Amino acid sequence: MCMHQTALTDAEGSGLSQTTVLVTGATSGLGRECARVLALRGARVLMPCRSLDEAKRVLGEFRIAHASAMAERCQPHPCDLSSIASVHAYLDGLSRDAPIDMLFLNAGVFAVPRQLTDEGFEYTLAANYLGHFLLLYKLAMLGILSENARIVVTLSESVHKNPFSRADIAMIAKDPPKPAAQMFSSPNSKVLLALMMGEFLRRISNSNLHSIRFNAVDPGPTLTDNVNQGSRIQRMLGQLVGPILFKKVDQGAAPLVWAASSSEAKSGVLYTAIGKEARLPKKCTDPETAARAWLASEAALDLPVFDLA
Repeated sequence: MCMHQTALTDAEGSGLSQTTVLVTGATSGLGRECARVLALRGARVLMPCRSLDEAKRVLGEFRIAHASAMAERCQPHPCDLSSIASVHAYLDGLSRDAPIDMLFLNAGVFAVPRQLTDEGFEYTLAANYLGHFLLLYKLAMLGILSENARIVVTLSESVHKNPFSRADIAMIAKDPPKPAAQMFSSPNSKVLLALMMGEFLRRISNSNLHSIRFNAVDPGPTLTDNVNQGSRIQRMLGQLVGPILFKKVDQGAAPLVWAASSSEAKSGVLYTAIGKEARLPKKCTDPETAARAWLASEAALDLPVFDLA
């Protein structure tokens, strides 16, 4: 990927005025940039967000930097992905009038100390994986996903380069066992996301949603808010070397926007840059593990068996 290529330049010329997009994590980092660019290109952008105050601040910045009409195309609504009740409430209130054409499963936390949510789930796994699982599950079951939707999942280098990351299915349950090391909680949730998408595509293969396309994207080291997570020493190091070693956010967001909008993106492929393919390891694609993880997720969230018949 050329260093000057950004999400904005990649989206130039895209006719998105009739497109509805949903972006998680849209108030900061990669998600914010994807939302900004797609709204500039005319898309209606749904922004489920944990903090409406933060969303209003972001939209205020959009109004200053761009036209008010662009900011008005961004529609924030309260939705905390770490809270299953919050995700249910968001989806139950979502309009069925305009099916979602692009879905960015992007939000995530990293290096957060182990804690349980009020519902009993491990916080990182709930925010990174379970909230996204429920979002995808209900969007499909409620008929809010377009039959030709394109789904982009933000992964990380640890998914395909870290030999210790894996799908820890035991972590899906309420009051789960402590992981061997908390630093593996986020990578493991990302592996589960990749498995989720493979199983989702298999489950919709004989339905009216069979044309849905999916891409995983690892944007590489990017100067997002993750630099401000972790221990004090990690934050200091990240802030010191981040601007030197990491991509700017608009560059990191470029392959995400490209995967969602380009006819050249191949479904089921992991991209690490625009047009640059990488192989998802077996731990992210094994169908038996994917089926087990899906069933465990349905059980943990008290969901009926996924069935579009």
